[in-house]
Amino acid sequence: MKTISASHDLLGIVAIGSIIGNLAQANEMTAVKKQSNILTAMYHKLVEHYKMLYREYEAFRQVNEQLRVEVVTLRTENSNLLGKIAAKVPAK
Repeated sequence: MKTISASHDLLGIVAIGSIIGNLAQANEMTAVKKQSNILTAMYHKLVEHYKMLYREYEAFRQVNEQLRVEVVTLRTENSNLLGKIAAKVPAK
């Protein structure tokens, strides 16, 4: 059986260490990519939720504006009716 010199042994150990390091780094990259995908999905959900909230806000704002216009109309009509009532009631 042929023996390997210490320098070849050392290079083999370095090579095996490098392979193990590369595998560990690949696993870490897989974990990082997985986390990145999770964060990206969470971001997209957040954006969709924000868009939904904004649409609801706009709907409430439009309803509020419609109610404001209706209140002004009703106040005007109320003033007119009070004026007509005052005109019909004799002064004491």
